[in-house]
Amino acid sequence: AKKPRSDVIVDERSTKRRHLQAAHATAYRKWAKENNFESRLPCDTKKKCEETAEQLVQTSVNDHFQTVSSEDKPTPYTDETFKQAAIEWLIETNQPIQAFDHPKFQKMIDIASRATRDVKLPSRKQTRKEIIRQFKTQMTALKERLNVSDFCFFNVKGFPQIVFQQSPLVGGEISLTCDSWTAGNGDGFFAVTGHWIEEVSPMEWVEREALFGFTPMNTSHSGVHLGQALYKIGHITCDNASNNDTMLDEFANCYRFKTGKIFDVAKRHIRCLAHIINLATQALISTRSKAKYYSADSDDGHLPDLNAPDRDEVGLIRAITVKARSSSQRKELFKTIQIENKVPPRQLLLDMKVRWGSTHVMLLRAESRK
Repeated sequence: AKKPRSDVIVDERSTKRRHLQAAHATAYRKWAKENNFESRLPCDTKKKCEETAEQLVQTSVNDHFQTVSSEDKPTPYTDETFKQAAIEWLIETNQPIQAFDHPKFQKMIDIASRATRDVKLPSRKQTRKEIIRQFKTQMTALKERLNVSDFCFFNVKGFPQIVFQQSPLVGGEISLTCDSWTAGNGDGFFAVTGHWIEEVSPMEWVEREALFGFTPMNTSHSGVHLGQALYKIGHITCDNASNNDTMLDEFANCYRFKTGKIFDVAKRHIRCLAHIINLATQALISTRSKAKYYSADSDDGHLPDLNAPDRDEVGLIRAITVKARSSSQRKELFKTIQIENKVPPRQLLLDMKVRWGSTHVMLLRAESRK
């Protein structure tokens, strides 16, 4: 017989315990239990050490725990607590009272009410990322809906451009309405809305529209800049400002350069009827009132000429409205006078040059409170 190798059989307890664990663990644990003996198998020893360490950590952490106050505990749902929380949100975020009536807000609450676990609101970073993702998804869906092969924003010589083709799936032309304006902070913007007809089912036609572009125009609202901001097949409706005529001429040049086709401005330009009516209305008002519209840059530039041979009713009502709205004290006084005369309190409304029909609204409100 060969002599056993000394490096294989070692007279050590750890070696024997590993052997017992590998070959006789069940019998060993049974014997240990019957003899009230603590198991020394490596796996049992390791498990006991981990449990002991966890108990020590738990004991040290418990010393730092504090009793949670009732205010920090989750608030159980009741109709009253939900109403109170909703109103607090409305006030703290300066929302309009009708915010609760918005379909999207109601949809959000309805979805949250069906949650099976805590509702987690997205962070600012997540919100921004999701908005961009949804925008790209919507644009892709719009391209597929119109079967547009080339529809995108990009810059050419510093000017934003929209490029897209006619859709054979829609069948008819896709026409545009567009406008440019300057916000109160001086930033300029240019928006383009597309309009088309879809046959949703045989002989059933539905008018569709979508915002195709909304881009800042940090340069002036010149017709050349506006014309370089879009390419489109179809008709274009815009107001009667002179820069829009220049815009369409530039648009025709860009369109011919891009597609090699002719865009007939005379036939394709539809002048905004509402703007025409407004121009006619302004001309009519000017025959009865020479007073200017109110501007914050000029405190008394809107005052009518009291020495004029004809009384300027529109200018006088505008001046009274500006004065009545000039401070919270005057607003409250005007409200009190109405209440004392048993009239439902209403504030006077001030017209604006760019708000079409606002002079009519101002006169109607003044007449109802004469």
